[in-house]
Amino acid sequence: APVVPRLNMEPKAADQGAFFVVRLEELPRACEVGMRFAGEEYPVFPAGEGQALALIPISYYVVPGVHFLEVVLEFDGDGEARLFESIQVTEADFETQHLWVDSELQSLRDPELARQDRVHITRARSSSGDIAHWEGPFHVPLEGRRTSSFGLTRYVNDVMSGRHSGLDLAAPEGTPIIAAASGVVTLAMDLNLTGKTVIIDHGLNLFSCYYHLSRIAVEESEFLEGGDIIGDVGSTGFSTGPHLHLTVSVGRVPIDPDLVFARDPLDFGRAD
Repeated sequence: APVVPRLNMEPKAADQGAFFVVRLEELPRACEVGMRFAGEEYPVFPAGEGQALALIPISYYVVPGVHFLEVVLEFDGDGEARLFESIQVTEADFETQHLWVDSELQSLRDPELARQDRVHITRARSSSGDIAHWEGPFHVPLEGRRTSSFGLTRYVNDVMSGRHSGLDLAAPEGTPIIAAASGVVTLAMDLNLTGKTVIIDHGLNLFSCYYHLSRIAVEESEFLEGGDIIGDVGSTGFSTGPHLHLTVSVGRVPIDPDLVFARDPLDFGRAD
């Protein structure tokens, strides 16, 4: 029988909107690995001889309680094995926000315009580099006043519009915005709802997204160092005033940006 690798997953309990790191050790050479959590499949990346890792997000829509990570191991000529690991998802204390906008701004919320945006945003986060481009915690992209927190339930003109995928930092128009960490620009264009938009792939399926810019100062495929200027604060797209909306996501699932500001995202599950 093939050797089943050792699985380490940290943390074992986390809030909605958090993430965990999965590490596999003692992997046989001829072994394909897949991971699935909360109905979604996530890529697995090499992490040295006989090792692999993955970042797994916990959507703010995941119901609190015990959930299971499924790891599928396909051995060349020797069948497959499945490993399961439980994680306790705890309920996060998300806020509620009410926005009032005029008819002109409201018209931007047309479903067809949103669909057009999703095509480009999905493309920008469809694949990722297989190494971590960053080192250490992420930078906060600018000093600004927090006006909307991650995960809040937003109502627009008294109609529920969904959850807030990032955090909003208000600052004067033209304030420079920096890259939160090193990575490759996968999107730099003007969209309908998010306005002038930049998305950076930091590797290992981790992305940062910057919305509503007044100016884009980077190009797609450009490699950036953490702290490089990517553009300026604006109020383009569906926006009620000059600010940066920052989304950090694992694949297409948003996570709480404060988690990557506080510590290196790979610190979870790393041996001391």
